[in-house]
Amino acid sequence: MNVRPFFATAMILVATLQTSSVSGQSGVKIFRNSYIEFEMPAAWDCEQDGVAFACQEANRKSVDMMALLAAKVVDPQRDTLEVYASQLAQPKEWKDLSGGITVSSEVRSGTKCYDGKLWQWAHHYQSELHNYYTDYFVRIQGGITALVTMSYHRSVETEGSAIAATIARRLRMIASQLDQDATEC
Repeated sequence: MNVRPFFATAMILVATLQTSSVSGQSGVKIFRNSYIEFEMPAAWDCEQDGVAFACQEANRKSVDMMALLAAKVVDPQRDTLEVYASQLAQPKEWKDLSGGITVSSEVRSGTKCYDGKLWQWAHHYQSELHNYYTDYFVRIQGGITALVTMSYHRSVETEGSAIAATIARRLRMIASQLDQDATEC
C-alpha cells in the first residue's frame, strides 16, 4: 500500500511511536505520536515504514488487515478540505504488478465527526489492493495534514470494518492543541 501519492507535495513528518494499554478496555491499545492518536487492537503493533507508520497484527504471516498513518506539513495551495473531499469521492485507478488496470468501486465518502472534530472520510473497494476494502480518514489541523487508512481483505470484512470503527472512534489529532479551528462538530 502506498500513501506517498496522496502526500507527494510536501515533507512528511515522522514521530516516535508510543503505545500503551487503555485502562478498562480489554483488547485495545493506543497508537500515539507527536500529531495523532487512535485506538487499535491490543494484538497489533506499528512500525515506521519510511515516511509512514504501518500497523497490523503482530507475528501474523499473512497480511489481511493493515492500518497506515502518514502526515505532512500543509501546503496551503494544495492541501484543503475541498481538495481532499474531491479526491476521496472519486474512484481510484491503479496499475497492478501484471500491468492490469483496476478502478475502485463501492465508493462512499463524506465528512464525519470523530472526537468532536470533522474528518474527511471515504470507503473504497480495490482502491489500493485487489480484493481489499480501504477506509480513509483525512484531517487538516495545526498546520498538519494527517491521513489514516485501514485496509482489509474481503474475506475478513466484518472484522476489518469493526477495527476501522475502533480506529475512528478515538481518532484525534494532537496538533489540535496548537490551533483552534472551525471544523468542530
